[in-house]
Amino acid sequence: MKELIKYSLDCEAVKYIENVLRGGKTLSRYLLECLDLYKGKVITFLPEGIQDIDIKNFEVGGKLKVPTETIVHKPGTIAYPIPITDSFLAEIVQTSIFSRESGVCVLEDATRSPRDMFKTSVDDQMLVLDNEVYYLLTHKNIDKEMITKTISVANSLWHFVCVMTSWPNKPEKKNISNNDIKALVKKTQKLAIGAYDGEGYLIWEASRPVP
Repeated sequence: MKELIKYSLDCEAVKYIENVLRGGKTLSRYLLECLDLYKGKVITFLPEGIQDIDIKNFEVGGKLKVPTETIVHKPGTIAYPIPITDSFLAEIVQTSIFSRESGVCVLEDATRSPRDMFKTSVDDQMLVLDNEVYYLLTHKNIDKEMITKTISVANSLWHFVCVMTSWPNKPEKKNISNNDIKALVKKTQKLAIGAYDGEGYLIWEASRPVP
């Protein structure tokens, strides 16, 4: 995959972010209610040379070139692995958490319920709000491998929401409340939203540092 470069986006990106949040759970709903997304900037990271019309086509993939050696040929079909930028986002998340003493990252799982019996490699990071599942990353589990795993588990391709914020009074228990969600939303500094059919992300950042 070619080296990724930063692209600055406009209000069309904010509208896309709003649309993704409307399909989410409590965290997404409070982000819509509490943040003025138009008072911030949105960027994305894609290979150089992407045309503007394709950059703004946030729902469609194909922006990242698939290395020829990763294409799997089987009788009657050809499998093209989806190139993703999880590792790149993990670096942004890691930097954001370290930037504040109480820095955390919370990811919304759009498909999982606490009653689901299957286990994942990031269950220790799980938070539960009624019938909703979230994942919490803190200074205690900040290594890039764990962040990348958590991003992968939380990403349902059609819906991905990742909040980079601070949470000075975060509860020690697994079960959280609506007030807990509101508290971390109000401190949101950055927000990553899935885009390009699971290949990449739009990253919103508040126009001013959040105290």
